[in-house]
Amino acid sequence: MQNGSERLCMTASLEQFVEAVKKTVLANDKKVPPLGKGALYIRPLLLGSGAILGVASAPEYTFLIYVSPVGDYRKVSLNMKVDHNYHLAHSGGAGGVKSCTNCSPIVKSLVEARSSGFSDVLFLDAVTGRNIKEASTL
Repeated sequence: MQNGSERLCMTASLEQFVEAVKKTVLANDKKVPPLGKGALYIRPLLLGSGAILGVASAPEYTFLIYVSPVGDYRKVSLNMKVDHNYHLAHSGGAGGVKSCTNCSPIVKSLVEARSSGFSDVLFLDAVTGRNIKEASTL
């Protein structure tokens, strides 16, 4: 999130982030699955807000954290489809930072892979198409 907020011209405080995550986890400790049965998924969200429209840095920001218990991904065997048509990131692009534009473009690839019996999609690098870059959900 720190790299993403910098890339998107949003002010972020590492200390405030860490403190907010700690408080959120403590406030939701009853949702943490028992050891070995899953995890507490933590999704921080920082978005530009304020009275501005257009391509510009936002005058203020809204920060929130979602948490949700999740099952153990590791107990499911992996059967991944390699996607040769789409890439998550390329050199010089914004795909190297977590933003709202990262996940939505891969939904079609993931839906198609799962309907064909695959558990996930493996994306390759955008330059050579030979090196593993990232999996869609892991």
